[in-house]
Amino acid sequence: MIRLFPFIAQILFAVLVFQDAKERGMNYWLWAGIVFFVPVIGIIFYFIQRKPKMWQ
Repeated sequence: MIRLFPFIAQILFAVLVFQDAKERGMNYWLWAGIVFFVPVIGIIFYFIQRKPKMWQ
């Protein structure tokens, strides 16, 4: 169970970034992939680069 937690957290972060990037009109597949394969650096870089939310 302990070994499974980091993998589940990695998937969770990728899904959250996917949804957030989609709402902001960014390339959501690219950002989810970056966060999944390079988790810590990807999340930090995403928060620096993300666009303001697009309101409808």
